[in-house]
Amino acid sequence: MLESDRAKKDAISEGVCSLEHTLSTIYDADIYPSMGTGSVPRIGTAAFLVTNESFDNEICRMIPAPDGYIIGTGNGSIWRMLDLFSPSVLPKGILSLDRDLSVILSGKIIVALAKKFVSAEEVVQLLYGEDPEDNRNIYLIQMAKDIASKETNPIFRNLLLSTINEKKFIDDLCILRHLARVDRPPDIRRRKIIDQLLISHWDTIEELAQAGNIFFAHSDLGNAHTISYIAKQKPDILMRSNIFYTSNVVDDRYRSELNALELLNPARKSWYVYTSQYPDDYELRVGSDPPQLFKLP
Repeated sequence: MLESDRAKKDAISEGVCSLEHTLSTIYDADIYPSMGTGSVPRIGTAAFLVTNESFDNEICRMIPAPDGYIIGTGNGSIWRMLDLFSPSVLPKGILSLDRDLSVILSGKIIVALAKKFVSAEEVVQLLYGEDPEDNRNIYLIQMAKDIASKETNPIFRNLLLSTINEKKFIDDLCILRHLARVDRPPDIRRRKIIDQLLISHWDTIEELAQAGNIFFAHSDLGNAHTISYIAKQKPDILMRSNIFYTSNVVDDRYRSELNALELLNPARKSWYVYTSQYPDDYELRVGSDPPQLFKLP
């Protein structure tokens, strides 16, 4: 049996230990309020199927390569982290923690499409393709409503539905259509769609989603209660070499620090991937320690 086939079989056999199963209690009434989900205004670019971060394989090279989980934020460059695993190694799972409800919905849609065995090309066309009659948007909005309606926590469910009903989700979908146009003017935020990322990694995304090992959760990546909860629910994370994709979260426009993530790194095997410490210079880099707060002058 090939190593990749063995990894796939093991991932599927661990269904009861999947991220979806073990972290589903994050929305329990006595847990969810402490997950740092307070509403925050958008200041920069939301990772709603786009990114404005650049990536260089040499700058982000990891030796030794990771063998565990991808734990990060958003629904954009987090998929780029799959490039940092060896071709023969299937990540144990992908966990994205984000306070932006529209971003969480977009991630859940990716997972749902992967579970339906929709092809990568169909997914990209559905998300980014031109559609003068808005049929694709109607489909995606209904899909988002179905996903939201299945949430058991009434507070979380209503927050998701409000994001849809108040047109925030549709506004984000319209941005995707605009950014996908080849004749569009330059984008001042340097946003770009992640269609090629989804295509190149769709087989892996599909495998992990089928095994229940991709989970988008409404929470704060730097919240100590959240990280403690994850450590308790998924203790195998603690002994693996993981990727902590923190983007520009330590920019003082967002939060102060990410040291809580070290609770998931007691063996000191994991890697941090984050943006550089310069204003709006979004080149990803790698380090073995949590990125430090960057304050704007």
